[in-house]
Amino acid sequence: MLIDERPLSNARDIDEVFDETRINEGFDTIDWHTGVKNEEERIFRDVRKRIVTGNRLQNAGKYGEAIECYREAREITDQQLPSHTRRRLESEIDIYMRKARPKKRQAARRLKKLDVITRQLNQELLARHGFELPYRRAAADPQTVDDPVEVVYTPPLNPDIVNAAITYYRELGPFERQLTATATETDGPTPVTDRLGAIVESRHPDAPTSPEDSRDVVGAAVDILEAYESLVVEGDDDGIAELESQLDTVYSDMVACRCEDTEALAVYVDDIQAWASNRARRANAVTESIKELNTAIRQLNQELLARHGFELPYRCAAANTEMADEPDEVVYTPPFDPNLVDAITTYYRELGSFEHQLASAAAETGEPTVVMELLGAILEARHPDVPTNPEDNRELVGAAVDILEAYESLVVEGDDDGIAELESQLDTVYSDMVACRCEDTEALAVYVDDIQAWASNRARRANAVTESIKELNTAIRQLNQELLARHGFELPYRCAAANTEMADEPDEVVYTPPFDPNLVDAITTYYRELGSFEHQLASAAAETGEPTVVMELLGAILEARHPDVPTNPEDNRELVGAASNFLDAYESLVVKGDDDGVAELESQLDTVYSDVTAGEYEADSKALAARFNDIQSWIDERVHRIDLQSWRAEIREKWPATAGEHLRLEVAVVDQLTDSDSSEPSLSQFESGLKTAEQVLSLATAVETAQKEYQAAVLDGLPEAFGRYLGARDISATRINQLAATLEVVETACDAHRRYPSYPFGQVVAHICAELETGTFDDELDELVELIESATNVIEFLDRVDTEHPSIQPDVWRENIHTGLKSVSPELVRPVASLVDRMGENLWERRHLYLFSWEEFEQVVAAAFESKGYETRVTPSTLDEGVDIWAYHQGDRIAFQVKQFDTSNRVGRPTLQKLASTIAKGDADRAIVVTSSNFTQTAQKYVDEFGRKMRLVDGTELVQMLTESDYPPPLTE
Repeated sequence: MLIDERPLSNARDIDEVFDETRINEGFDTIDWHTGVKNEEERIFRDVRKRIVTGNRLQNAGKYGEAIECYREAREITDQQLPSHTRRRLESEIDIYMRKARPKKRQAARRLKKLDVITRQLNQELLARHGFELPYRRAAADPQTVDDPVEVVYTPPLNPDIVNAAITYYRELGPFERQLTATATETDGPTPVTDRLGAIVESRHPDAPTSPEDSRDVVGAAVDILEAYESLVVEGDDDGIAELESQLDTVYSDMVACRCEDTEALAVYVDDIQAWASNRARRANAVTESIKELNTAIRQLNQELLARHGFELPYRCAAANTEMADEPDEVVYTPPFDPNLVDAITTYYRELGSFEHQLASAAAETGEPTVVMELLGAILEARHPDVPTNPEDNRELVGAAVDILEAYESLVVEGDDDGIAELESQLDTVYSDMVACRCEDTEALAVYVDDIQAWASNRARRANAVTESIKELNTAIRQLNQELLARHGFELPYRCAAANTEMADEPDEVVYTPPFDPNLVDAITTYYRELGSFEHQLASAAAETGEPTVVMELLGAILEARHPDVPTNPEDNRELVGAASNFLDAYESLVVKGDDDGVAELESQLDTVYSDVTAGEYEADSKALAARFNDIQSWIDERVHRIDLQSWRAEIREKWPATAGEHLRLEVAVVDQLTDSDSSEPSLSQFESGLKTAEQVLSLATAVETAQKEYQAAVLDGLPEAFGRYLGARDISATRINQLAATLEVVETACDAHRRYPSYPFGQVVAHICAELETGTFDDELDELVELIESATNVIEFLDRVDTEHPSIQPDVWRENIHTGLKSVSPELVRPVASLVDRMGENLWERRHLYLFSWEEFEQVVAAAFESKGYETRVTPSTLDEGVDIWAYHQGDRIAFQVKQFDTSNRVGRPTLQKLASTIAKGDADRAIVVTSSNFTQTAQKYVDEFGRKMRLVDGTELVQMLTESDYPPPLTE
């Protein structure tokens, strides 16, 4: 293919499609053996270079020059190029010429449009300002001017100025109309409007050369005119005079320099505009601020006159523009911070809320109390002082509100002493105020705050103490009602009334007789738990028809503890818990039918009851609970022994049909394990022996299951071997676990024997039976498992693969398996199993060698020899001098020749002779010829005569090498 046929849509631009490098690369791919001559190569390159040049010119907007390049390329293609190549090039040239021609026509249309715009603009300028722009567009040379950006003007200027000039004159129109409207409102042009009009008018001839700067002048003039109108509205004559002076200076400078620097003029006018706008904004803001403040002061004074008979002695003075350019610089009479207006207004609103609250409190009591009158008088005395420190007066009102609320709480609690103390303190404050005429409002606020804190704390504590006493008395009353109903007595104490001098906090309440108030909860909890036990006792009695001796004694013992409860409820709670557990243990004895145990228990409880009635445990309920726990432990041990004896009886019953039948073990083994010769064996020893006996039964059951499942002759003698092994030694859990693991190995061998009966897997079982006599078999269990699994894996592999494969040696492998199983030797099977694992899914076949290209086949051969320890390097496909692979092995440099032939095409002697010359020249020490087919007899004879320096590898040997390597075969369906 001579040219790049990638679609143009995949290229970023024309340069990418027709890149010179890609042209050369495309041309280099021509197979010159097809007959294309050197002259055709030169013509082809010349055509493609002209196409690339034309496209670059087209990208740059030079459409005329691009078309010329395409024409030259078209003329060259008429020469000696082959027809199919010429047609392809001509097609490409036509495509790009069609793209270039419309763009050249578009450039001409844009030139005409610019001429029209320029002519219209000049007509408008002549009509409005008496002049036209001093330039025209020169006639365009279609050969040199392909785009509007290359148009030549007289005088030269950027054509973009046309649009900028149009925008300038359009913005100038609204300004002229605004100037006329302002002059109409002022009954004629003022000095400011005259100067602004003259400054902007003088810019017209200069606008075409600097339209953006001229637009800035117009914009600044518009802002100056608006600021001037604001100054007129505010009556700022000084500001107006200053503005006239600045504009006059600008006009004088313009006349002197004939407006040579429009950009500097724009900056100058911008500065004036910024000053004028800021002056107008401040004047307007000051005026508005004064109006708002005077309105607020007037409203506040109206409210003060109506409620308190006085008004504030100040007004907001008229603004002095020299001293008050901002609202926060306004001067007041008398001087004060204007923020005080908001603070004073807020103070009087909060005062009104307090006065309403005071009136409501007085209405509830029928008339104002001493405290209410003092609070009202103190705050009333502060009114004339408010304008100087409203924040302090607001704190004073807040403290008065809190004092009033605390006073109401003291009234509700009936704390007469607290009320009297509060009246005394407020009276002192009022006296001090009258004496000093309220000179220090801040100190007064702190003073009243202290009173408020004291009153609030007093009221809070009185309320908390009262609530605490109510709650405690309610709890005691409920508890005593329950005690009277169930036990005929009540607790001998009540919560005393609070003494405010002694009990300002709930934890200072005095009780009669003295005790920790937390006891109330503890005692209540004790009696609730006692109730649960009594319910349990009643349920047990209902099941037996009537209370037994044990139940009656338990109830009597606990009943005797009631008077002692208030002094130690926690110990009595332990006693109830012990009694509950004791009752559960007793019921277990009854269920087991242990009459001797029940009689012994009754005797012990009777002794306990005698000790309790004798007063032995009057002050020590905890010791009584401990004695209950000891008796319960005795019961638990007795019940546990009964359970173990029952378990032993069950095992002895099962033993003959399991361990006796399958392991040939006598029942006496159970007695030995549980130490039955001893009258009272320890519980731990008893239980451990029974667990071991249970494991023996499980092992016997597993042996029985194995015999039924496999029914194989290989299992003959195994149960007796297990039994002899256990009978000759002390039976332990460890030995039983060893036999269980051994049985798993036996089952694995039986599985393999059932699947492959022609193999001697039974020898493993026989070996185990023999080794059981020595007791060391458990050390080699892992090796036996390995032997069985390895043999099974190899047999499975042989069953599923083609045993005719060159890498498979079925007879040798089967012999290894037979020998290894007979001699119980994993070492004989291990190498074969390892080889099979490596093969796995890596089994090569002859057909795989033909699924590669010849270049890939060389790489496959190199990989096969690398797995044998060779260092290989595949040579390039050309100029390889007859050597496809160079390799190094054991110090020799080896030359490879690789032939990928089918089996009908065998490699002959000539191929070997070519490679032999490489050895003869000394370039290689040895040579190897590898083929996917076979070699002729003459080739084999040639190698025999040549000697050890040349080796032949046919397809069969190559398949075997690849199978034994890590290189995977190709995927096939």
